[in-house]
Amino acid sequence: MMISVVVYTLNDASTIKWCLDSLGAQECRPDFEVFVIDDGSSDDTPQIVDACFPHFELVRQNRTRGWVACVRGALPKVRGEILAFLGAHCSADGRWLESTKEAMWSDRKVVTGRGTHGRQGFLARFEAMSVHGDYVGQEAGKVQCVWDDNFAILRSDLERALPNSNRPLSDGAGAVLLSFELERLGIPIHYCPSMQVDHITHSLSDIYGLWHGELAKNAVDIKLVDPSLPVARLLWLGPVAAGALSVSRFLQGVKAAFRVRHSLSVSLPEAVLHCCLLACLTPSYFLGLCREIRFNRDHIARGA
Repeated sequence: MMISVVVYTLNDASTIKWCLDSLGAQECRPDFEVFVIDDGSSDDTPQIVDACFPHFELVRQNRTRGWVACVRGALPKVRGEILAFLGAHCSADGRWLESTKEAMWSDRKVVTGRGTHGRQGFLARFEAMSVHGDYVGQEAGKVQCVWDDNFAILRSDLERALPNSNRPLSDGAGAVLLSFELERLGIPIHYCPSMQVDHITHSLSDIYGLWHGELAKNAVDIKLVDPSLPVARLLWLGPVAAGALSVSRFLQGVKAAFRVRHSLSVSLPEAVLHCCLLACLTPSYFLGLCREIRFNRDHIARGA
């Protein structure tokens, strides 16, 4: 069975070579192909792929359409029965493809892997706990969600479960909605720690922008696409709904910080400091949610 590796990218010129080099350096290679889907990047990402990786397939979009639309458009072109997704700001471990093949061929419908940060400094630990903390310290077994930067799925299952929405959904929002649909279809998701990738560590300003921008947009997009989710039908309340979502996200972050701190060798004082930093980011998340709710108010009104 061929594996089609899908790398979705949008303005990732600083990391795309690091990412694709890791695919060329796999220690044990099953039969695979690589599709780089560029979602209308305004930087040099497609030029780097063209110049340095001519043996990889580059699919270019003229405008930004979002992860879901890009993946759906690329499906007729891929040849693999298994699709493995790798984040453009991640570097795959040397046995990533081999681990993916082993996991998928042991009768597991969908598998998701582990993300680490190569430089285990304060920011790396904070980002791991606050943004990527879902599977830190997780044992192999069944889980609820796929991690958008590192998962594999049978092509037939992806075609059935991929969200059906005209909204330009990011890879993060798309992966969450995909996970919900997999659960409804009764298709299990398994965590495979040996599917390991190294995730870039962002600067503090980038993490701030992530909370204010992408995470806030994802939260609203997910609830607009799936109105059955908590608070989805209350988005018309505007700042009140944004406040409820912000408090919920903060509490989840605090809980995650203390749950995974031993896995990351984080001391108790540092865990408290992380919670304080999380408290500083929460107002920016609240403002981002208010902006997104206001921007989508007509859509929210029709849904209500």
